[in-house]
Amino acid sequence: MKKNFVVYKSSAGSGKTTTLVKEYLKLSLTNPDNFRHILAITFTNKAANEMKSRILEILTGMAAGHFPGNSHTETMAETGLSQEQMVTRAAELLHNITHQYDEFAVSTIDAFVHKIVRTFSADLKLPQGFEVLIDQDDIIPYILEDMYDKLGKDPAFTEVLLHFALSQVEDEKSYDLNQNLTGFVKQQLNETGNQADVLEQFSSSDFLIRIKQLQKNLNAGKTSIQKLARESLDRIREAGLCPADFKGGAKSSVGSYLLKITQWQTKPHDLIPKPAVIKAIENDEWYAKSQEASIKARIDALTPALKENLQSIRDQVNRYVLLRLVYNNIYEMALTGEIRQLFKTFTERTRKVHISEFNKRIHKEIAGQPVPFIYERLGRRYRHFLIDEFQDTSLLQWSNLLPLIEESLANGYFNLLVGDAKQAIYRFRQGEVELFTHLPHLYGLEKTAENRQRERILEQNYHPKNLRTNYRSRQQIIDFNNRFFRLEGEHLGNDFRDVYEDVEQVPPDPPRPGGVVSIDFIPAKNTEEFRTARKDKILEIVHELIDKQIPLRDICILTLKNSSAAALASHLLE
Repeated sequence: MKKNFVVYKSSAGSGKTTTLVKEYLKLSLTNPDNFRHILAITFTNKAANEMKSRILEILTGMAAGHFPGNSHTETMAETGLSQEQMVTRAAELLHNITHQYDEFAVSTIDAFVHKIVRTFSADLKLPQGFEVLIDQDDIIPYILEDMYDKLGKDPAFTEVLLHFALSQVEDEKSYDLNQNLTGFVKQQLNETGNQADVLEQFSSSDFLIRIKQLQKNLNAGKTSIQKLARESLDRIREAGLCPADFKGGAKSSVGSYLLKITQWQTKPHDLIPKPAVIKAIENDEWYAKSQEASIKARIDALTPALKENLQSIRDQVNRYVLLRLVYNNIYEMALTGEIRQLFKTFTERTRKVHISEFNKRIHKEIAGQPVPFIYERLGRRYRHFLIDEFQDTSLLQWSNLLPLIEESLANGYFNLLVGDAKQAIYRFRQGEVELFTHLPHLYGLEKTAENRQRERILEQNYHPKNLRTNYRSRQQIIDFNNRFFRLEGEHLGNDFRDVYEDVEQVPPDPPRPGGVVSIDFIPAKNTEEFRTARKDKILEIVHELIDKQIPLRDICILTLKNSSAAALASHLLE
């Protein structure tokens, strides 16, 4: 059975886009009318335009009888066409594309989603004549204006916002409320799951009622836990014992744990029993083997009552810590609900809809429709899906594409995904690299009968491939990458191990010798000293490169933050 779900795992410089273009040409050259049934998806408009240009450029060359490069030879071999046939087909395909350019479907996933939305606008309950907003930054000023307008007028909202501002300061974030709110609103306007939509149903007043109940439960929990701890400590003292007599000594024994609870000068998660306490409760390890016999006897007499109290303390502490975690985040949750409500009001008032809303609405209203019905409404039918940069796909985007890909595979059509998990950069837009690393399994989706069927089809058709050759880098860079990624894979947790699995790169034939990787560790007593030393070190490196006749235009300095880049630029100019 031919496996039509081909997944290319790649690395930087391995020719991801070239591979996707080659597969597009293979599909379309076998039948020059086939291009109308291919949807190639990229993640930026620039990448989509580059791919279109490359396809047209190659076809123009082929139609003129030019076949430079190995990839064109491979394309010809894999299609089974002779060079003469390739010239004829390329000319015909080029003619078809230029005369039916709107059928040339190489686009971003947002553009494809927009096309569906325009077709199904009534089903999606979108306002008539709606305007699409691509950049979420266009919405933020309106949301902030509405929020500030509610200050002082809505007491509950004012209290929520005040606590949010205080929590930002306590977390050592900026004192600038506008800056903090801008970042928080931006985060909430990203694609989110049903949890954020649920919060929209509750007002600030609703949250304040729950906050007061939480505070009451937390106070009651603290009182109960401390009472049990004091009772246990009293028993220990009455028996002529002290915390140091128990296993673990004065720092981590049962006694020191009880003392810490009575003083309550600790963070909530520090209330969770340490191993010595758990071993005492579960394994009756109350004292060291070397402990005096008289002390052992006194502890043994206490253990039934201590064990009962400690078990109760452990259960209550677990509940207290959970409630505390909820309480620590509840003002942000309340603010999230307000933002969602203001966002909804903004959409209704202005008829401007952010594109992130579309995936949610499609998933809710259309994803369950039969695929033929969706195509009928769209006015075209796609048979092949070629998706680039799949590691940046979000869960909602993937769940919306799945029914279309499932139908394509069920009908024996070819589908292709290309990605590099190490280059996932769209986490801020809910990109889920695990969708890629877990293939052919459906990561993050509900295990419904429908999704299990889709997973079976993906598994049956799954054909993984690796693009190993790094055409971009020199030998030393490739060698360093291989060693570095191998080391990363060994030291990172299981969540990331899949990302660095099977990523060995090989140089092109012939290899390109040279390249340098240098890593400097800068010792410093504090952050300020480190920053100064780092700037001096970079200046030193730049001078060394200039001495080696390296032009300034060939030197690029990258920093983690814009503020670091600005400070460094000022230092270099001085």
